[in-house]
Amino acid sequence: MAREDRIDAKTGAAETADLSRAYFVAFDEVRLNLKAAWRLNQFSVHNHPGWDLSPFGYVTKTIRDKEFFSDGDVPGECILEAAVVDRTGRTIDLLANSRAQADT
Repeated sequence: MAREDRIDAKTGAAETADLSRAYFVAFDEVRLNLKAAWRLNQFSVHNHPGWDLSPFGYVTKTIRDKEFFSDGDVPGECILEAAVVDRTGRTIDLLANSRAQADT
């Protein structure tokens, strides 16, 4: 997940590219908060050690829960609403997608 080698089939020339490490960066930024939440919830049947604490665990959980990642753009009509939240997670504004609702 960190690097990719591209090899030209005709010439054999190789090029290495760094891939996005967005999940790693995001999990590192909230690592301490995730560990604290896990400790508070450690005896819950919904707590899965490791699954909620790392990017690999997050991907594994999405597979288990049959969630899907998009491999491209998501059409705007698929988004029903968006919430604007503050730093504490409190909803400040809710934006409805009138185009999506008109199609339903």
